[in-house]
Amino acid sequence: MLRALERAGVELPSFQRGIATPGKSSPCVRVRLREDGTVSVVEAVTPDDWPAWTHLDGNQNSFPVIRLAEPLLETGSERASAVWRALGFNESGERKAGARKPSQAELRTALSDAVATLPRRRPSKKARDDWRRLRRKAARLRTMLVGCGELACVHELTRRFRMGAWRSAWCRTEDDVLDDVSASIVASVKGALSAGVSGLEEAAQLLLVGKGPPSQRNPMGPKFTVQVALDRAEADGNRVYSMDSRRRLEAFLGASTRSGPTEGSACE
Repeated sequence: MLRALERAGVELPSFQRGIATPGKSSPCVRVRLREDGTVSVVEAVTPDDWPAWTHLDGNQNSFPVIRLAEPLLETGSERASAVWRALGFNESGERKAGARKPSQAELRTALSDAVATLPRRRPSKKARDDWRRLRRKAARLRTMLVGCGELACVHELTRRFRMGAWRSAWCRTEDDVLDDVSASIVASVKGALSAGVSGLEEAAQLLLVGKGPPSQRNPMGPKFTVQVALDRAEADGNRVYSMDSRRRLEAFLGASTRSGPTEGSACE
């Protein structure tokens, strides 16, 4: 149907080819990857620096802006109570009535304490299944972009993601690799908080402990989504998430749709 519409000259919205602008209702952080795939730094993303695109498929898997909906730390233990109190919650798991909102400095301290005292949480089966689909999605995009010089920055990002996902992980399970990735993000967020990176607090709380204390009804606490925009460590102006990259990727995917996956290319 999409090909028929294109042949008829109908201009399709970009999401028809999988490209969409990440929503701004959920906070976003940028995770920069070195050439070997390891995390270089975690940065806050502002509305002025918002990613211009991500690629979605029919299952709503998003890459390279990843959507996380589970905290990375175990927040249901007795040790977590002190963290939640510092974040402004009472013993019932509700916001303290009349209490002032923690300052950014207090929030950074509470989250740093959470990293120091709470164990990492074992991802749910859904999160593990999402991780496997994400890896396959990144591999497909990387294969599609081989030889596409105009999108070399995006292809390089997919390569670094694969390097990081399997670094020192031969003969290990994907669950072990996911645990390593989780540990790397936690450590990098802790470093950013310790360095006083501004604007990171809301997203860091969601990443580390979630939106609120867990309960019998909500074992992971209130539902939330936090977005992680993977990027290269270089800040060289050839930005992965620029509008220029989006237009080139849309043109490339449009050519692939019209000509088939191996015929023609917007990069030639």
